[in-house]
Amino acid sequence: MILAYFIPVAIWVIAKPYIYQAKEGKQLQYNLVKFKNNPEIFNGLLKRETQMKSDPAGIGILIGNPDAQNILVKVCNPYCGPCANAHPKIEKLIKENRNWQVRVIFINYREGDRGLLPVKHLLGIASKNDMEATCKALDDWYNAKEKNYDVFASKYPLNGIVEQQNKKIEAMHLWCENENIEHTPTIYVNGFRLPEQYDIDDLHFL
Repeated sequence: MILAYFIPVAIWVIAKPYIYQAKEGKQLQYNLVKFKNNPEIFNGLLKRETQMKSDPAGIGILIGNPDAQNILVKVCNPYCGPCANAHPKIEKLIKENRNWQVRVIFINYREGDRGLLPVKHLLGIASKNDMEATCKALDDWYNAKEKNYDVFASKYPLNGIVEQQNKKIEAMHLWCENENIEHTPTIYVNGFRLPEQYDIDDLHFL
């Protein structure tokens, strides 16, 4: 078991510099993709990353297949540019691969914070348990060139549900503090932080 864990990691660590140096060649580009799409290498690298201290089940917003074996957790900020860039990749992943579920968690919001109202609103939309509507709302928010909460709220009226999300906000806040989340987006895959060698676009092979 120990050997099976270390061999793919060692192969990747040794081969990576050579592959990157010559990645302009088509054959070596193919080899790079082949390495990255090897589940043993990916899982070997993944298990070396920071592991979650606690299961985030029940907090945030769940999209994708709730019965999927693979779980991606995205810790994000509604006004974060890289978080917005990651969102279409996540949408593509769950649309093209039924073996993924995604939990969206928003980082540490308190009264007066700019992001509090859009986070409450998105949680309120998700509370209706309509995944299609939830995904559309996330798309509308993150894909907008200018993120204007008033415009967004008028498109998704909730009639008081927004103010019922405080316990969910607190649960996300406590989880993020416990996990020492320092930046957004922070991505976890199956309980471990996504290795820096990988992007969300690289996860379709799992």
